[in-house]
Amino acid sequence: MKKILIEQPLSDYSETYAWLTDVIESLNGKENRLQIRILPRVTADIKLYINQNRHLEYFDHLKNGVDDV
Repeated sequence: MKKILIEQPLSDYSETYAWLTDVIESLNGKENRLQIRILPRVTADIKLYINQNRHLEYFDHLKNGVDDV
């Protein structure tokens, strides 16, 4: 089960989705895009105020490659 962030964001946050595609152009000039990545890469930019213990927990998750903080 994934955990959720319990801290309140200090300001607005943004999410960026990046799909990886390859563009193939046919002889008549039409383009076709092929999906290379199954799911988009998601980047979140968020600012939080957290205490020291919670900060170390998040840092440990990031260091060990855990993405379900």
